Amino acid sequence: MAHVAWLRAECQKQGWPEIVRYGVDEPGYPDPRVLRNLRHWRDVPMRVETAMGPQAAYGYSDVHDAWAVAGGLITAEMSAEAKRLGAEVWTYSHRILGSHPLRNRYYAGLYTWAHTLKGNWIWCYSDLAIGGYNASVWWRDDDEPQPMVGWEARREGIDDYCYLQMLEETVATRAEHPLVAEAGAWLETLRPIAAIDPHVAEVGRPLAHVDYDDIRTRAAEYIERLGPVSRTPERFAAETTSRSWNGLKDEARTFRD
Repeated sequence: MAHVAWLRAECQKQGWPEIVRYGVDEPGYPDPRVLRNLRHWRDVPMRVETAMGPQAAYGYSDVHDAWAVAGGLITAEMSAEAKRLGAEVWTYSHRILGSHPLRNRYYAGLYTWAHTLKGNWIWCYSDLAIGGYNASVWWRDDDEPQPMVGWEARREGIDDYCYLQMLEETVATRAEHPLVAEAGAWLETLRPIAAIDPHVAEVGRPLAHVDYDDIRTRAAEYIERLGPVSRTPERFAAETTSRSWNGLKDEARTFRD
């Protein structure tokens, strides 16, 4: 407990990103290792996150603050349940490779925004290290990472996310502006289009190649006309220091043991 308290204070003092604990990797349900390893972390001021499928997300929702659910398996009902419990839904993939530029862009950008996810990451496998996997940044049978175009496309997706997120924040704070209704309606029509399984995304599914840049251009035009919301350092500091570290409901506590 003392170590975690020191780390939490140091993160806030140094302006570091939040450090989270990783749980049992990709647990099934039931999996006796999960509660054995994590239930005592309910009283520790550090969030717990794990890559998992939907069954484990629901079954072990009381010990994971962040549910990193495999891309393509996230639903609106799952997001609503996480919000009710005080958790967050993140996403991950081990099947989107560095040789999949469009999927990288779509996954990091439109898919993450459409599901209002708070985290997105992909595994980076070395085939020589674990065998049998096409790696995200390694060519098969090569022990050196390669400058694959998927990483550049992923960065484009992150920018797509930032533009759409900024526009949403702008719409939410400019209620009096006559353009708000139009911009908000456009975002709402875009969200269901951008929510397909990222592992099947390709040119024309769900969008044509040029549509990605067109979406960003339109979002930028709305932001310029509405006026962007300024996220000042003071506002960011207030958000990070006031985050609840033990906000996850523990509905199973009464019945545990």
